[in-house]
Amino acid sequence: MITDEKWPVARLIPISSASGVEAQERRLASALLAVMAAVPEFGNTLLKPLGAPSGRFETFIEVPFKLEGKPVRPDGVIVVTRAGKSWSALLEAKIAAHPLEPDQINAYLDLARELDFQAVLSVSNQYVTSSTEYPIEIDRRKVRRTKLHHWSWIDLLTQATVQKEYRGVSDPDQAYILGELIRYLADPRSGRWRSMGWGADGRPFAMGPVSRRSASRMPRSSLPSLDGMTSSVTWHSASLLNSVGRSSTFFQRVSERRTHVGRL
Repeated sequence: MITDEKWPVARLIPISSASGVEAQERRLASALLAVMAAVPEFGNTLLKPLGAPSGRFETFIEVPFKLEGKPVRPDGVIVVTRAGKSWSALLEAKIAAHPLEPDQINAYLDLARELDFQAVLSVSNQYVTSSTEYPIEIDRRKVRRTKLHHWSWIDLLTQATVQKEYRGVSDPDQAYILGELIRYLADPRSGRWRSMGWGADGRPFAMGPVSRRSASRMPRSSLPSLDGMTSSVTWHSASLLNSVGRSSTFFQRVSERRTHVGRL
């Protein structure tokens, strides 16, 4: 994979005058990719199961491409290089209640095949129950040569917490950087969270972002329930909790963090 020096590098603290959902998505994607590159133990944990080598990370945001003459701009590009060989992936990120778009993901699969990217990755607040599932309908013929994988934001928050607290990060500075990503992902002001309401049938539904002022006027029973989200944690988060020897302590910490967020 040949990169271009003009590609925008993912920054841990991105600077932008833009506001709104797209700007929040850009900041979150940039922070995530920057930490994957800055903390290789975390990046390897995420990408090794997808076939990436343990090598040097390069991460970029909103790289402009063209597909059949039309502009295509994925939220991120990841390149991992080792011994002269590279593994690369495109990334699409959605926040709050915004879902992945089938046309967009199918276009990224076409782009990946044309430019020889090995994977298309996505992250949103949509959940899957196994590593072989995908949260939206896509053309399965396009994944014969290209790996397609999805994380929920809570998956990534869980992975980052397990890496820092249990697997460990050898470099103290890198451990601090990963801790800052955890703090960012856990804060509802990042725009990452999808607020949940409860219908008359007792089933949760997405409400979109809820401001503190709006939340203060809502009945306690209708506030975003992160405990409810706990029961919806994907197979991946659940298996991580079981894989660490002190899962009960970890779960208690996550529950305390969620209780804190629910009070905001």
